[in-house]
Amino acid sequence: MATLAKAWETYHDTMQERLSVLEAAAAAMDGGHLSTALQDAGQAQAHKLAGSLGCFGFSEGSRIARELELLLQPEVPLGAQQTSRVAQLVRNLRQSMTSPEDPETISAAIASTPQLLVVGTNDPSVSS
Repeated sequence: MATLAKAWETYHDTMQERLSVLEAAAAAMDGGHLSTALQDAGQAQAHKLAGSLGCFGFSEGSRIARELELLLQPEVPLGAQQTSRVAQLVRNLRQSMTSPEDPETISAAIASTPQLLVVGTNDPSVSS
């Protein structure tokens, strides 16, 4: 758990920057001037958040980010209902990122995350 908390501390600013892009997209939607570039950036950041938040024990935040990713797809028409939903989801995402879930949920998330073991040597006399 301490390692996970340290990793979250390391990546917290990056996660906040991704959230800021989503907040900018929501504000632009609300103002009726969401550019294609900002919509694409919002979708990409939502995708990244959906993947990374679950690893840090924010399963609800991951779910919200996945929904935002779907709503920000270029093929999805952006009407008043979608604009309202995106704004609400972004607020919920910010709130969900302030406190991780209980330790058991985090442990389950870690256990379900694929693990990678790399074995090698730094000895130059050993050839492959």
